[in-house]
Amino acid sequence: MLSKEKALEEIQKHLIGEEIIENSIMTHYKAESGYSGVTGGASTSGVPVKGVLASTNLRILFYGELAQGLSVFREVFYRDITNIKQKKESFALFKSIPVYTVSHKDRETFTSQGYPEELTKLQTFFNRVKDTHLKKEENI
Repeated sequence: MLSKEKALEEIQKHLIGEEIIENSIMTHYKAESGYSGVTGGASTSGVPVKGVLASTNLRILFYGELAQGLSVFREVFYRDITNIKQKKESFALFKSIPVYTVSHKDRETFTSQGYPEELTKLQTFFNRVKDTHLKKEENI
């Protein structure tokens, strides 16, 4: 199982210049697209990947692992974000859970997988990102 410390070590490897990690939480990333079968990688479509979501002074970073040796790394620069919003997504028959979507050139989805404590941390994380790094006049 991936520890927060190991995930943060992996994120540190991707920092650029004077970039620093300001905040981090354990959460789930819902992979929307995956590796092509042609390249020999497994598809990750729809699979929730547990890992660390971090905010820096420049961007949002996520590092998680599907399995030993199969990592997922995502990055979104604040300047590219067009919207961050919470919505409901189907989870099981007649059940939905809150998820956060970060829209930019693509779309990234982060979820608490229905865990209330994790949802609270996710809400706090994205509220801090909005207040600290995103322009309020853009209604993000």
